[in-house]
Amino acid sequence: MNHDIPLKYFDIADEYATECAEPVAEAERTPLAHYFQLLLTRLMNNEEISEEAQHEMAAEA
Repeated sequence: MNHDIPLKYFDIADEYATECAEPVAEAERTPLAHYFQLLLTRLMNNEEISEEAQHEMAAEA
């Protein structure tokens, strides 16, 4: 169930997991990659990333 998420977003999620204070569970890896995909897509489209938008992306992921 990877929602056709490109591998580069899994690479970003893995890098994030190595740097964060709390361990990232394997079950969180795909949702985290999806979140980064949504976030970076919005950034590439020059869309504003408000706190509300971050919550929406997290809920979707």
